[in-house]
Amino acid sequence: MTRAAPAGPPATGALTLSLAGLEFDGFAAALRAALARAPTGLLLDARDGPGPELNPPGALLARFGTAPPRDAAEDRARALSACLREMETSGVPVACLWSGPAFAPGWEIMLAAHARFLEGDAPASAPATGLLPGGGAVQRLARLLGVEAASALLSGSPADGAALEASGLWTRCEPGTAEALARAWLATAGVARQPWDERGYRIPGGTGATAPHAARSFALPAIAARGRGHDREPAPLALLRALYEGTQLPMDAALAREAQIAGALLAEGTALRRLRDLPILTFC
Repeated sequence: MTRAAPAGPPATGALTLSLAGLEFDGFAAALRAALARAPTGLLLDARDGPGPELNPPGALLARFGTAPPRDAAEDRARALSACLREMETSGVPVACLWSGPAFAPGWEIMLAAHARFLEGDAPASAPATGLLPGGGAVQRLARLLGVEAASALLSGSPADGAALEASGLWTRCEPGTAEALARAWLATAGVARQPWDERGYRIPGGTGATAPHAARSFALPAIAARGRGHDREPAPLALLRALYEGTQLPMDAALAREAQIAGALLAEGTALRRLRDLPILTFC
């Protein structure tokens, strides 16, 4: 059942939106209602439980079965991506409070926030495996950390919270004080823009086939993915394709391309059959 989280104004003039227990459609409705109130800031609180999954396995299978029309699958991916793009381009500063693994449900929302604060011990933050493209997280992760670091994380390489803070995923990683730091950031943020929306922005470390890290970021992970899946697992290769192609485009075009790749992946059917048989995959 989809339910909307209450949003209430704290002393800073910002609004607080709890992500715990929400489905994505409920989050989208609550987010748009909050932004319509023109707050001075928005605090997304994901500390009390998992946030919304963009495409929970059960919901995907109920919506599409195991072989959806490509247009329908792509439209769904575009709608999810558009909601997060609306949040990050609204001009309202958005901070996210987080605890636990960085790649838990709701992490796509966390990446679209303008500032991200980890509450808890740094080593608690480690990547999940089995990620699929579709909500723009591939593009945001690469723009925050660089393509090489994003490729490693999306391929399942471990990284603790301290390393992710140093690389730029976390604005601050402070057990016990994350909420105070987030509210202080909101109080002084003004009109917020993502770095990738600034004129002249370039992804750290370069992109595409001529980047110094191209073999490490694309060729070697693709070979490893084919070896593990014996060419029967399209999801890891779709992730790499979204990373390779999307990082050579402006953000809006990159999000559209990632949605196209997600639509093709779902329409092909293998990923959804894997979700049915082994429901531990999540969309990003």
